[in-house]
Amino acid sequence: MGILTDLTPSRVVNEAFLFHNGQRYLIGSKSPQQKQTFYPVENKTLAIHPDDVMMARCNMTNHENRVIYMGNTRNDEMCNFYMMYVVDLADEDQLHDRYNQQCFSDGKANVDLSSFIDGKYEIVQR
Repeated sequence: MGILTDLTPSRVVNEAFLFHNGQRYLIGSKSPQQKQTFYPVENKTLAIHPDDVMMARCNMTNHENRVIYMGNTRNDEMCNFYMMYVVDLADEDQLHDRYNQQCFSDGKANVDLSSFIDGKYEIVQR
């Protein structure tokens, strides 16, 4: 993570977390201004279980005198965090479930994330 050049109006970092049994685990953290590709997670033992919550967020510092919205133009901020994971063959039914194909939120989550983002959860290493 670093400060961007003067041509870029803001500093941005994307990060993703897994919440499991009251613990927060960092999945990854990267500036979207760096090379865009899939990076392996450092924590090779991280596993996703039923009822776990996976959350990605974009932290941006706006130095401009205007509101910057999420979008696809050069005037917008585009923060995406793509995660690729494997599913055991025994659980392949979930791959055909139309409700498990993608997850997106415009910032209004369908679950109460206040306990996840207010500092109650410490990042732990598995």
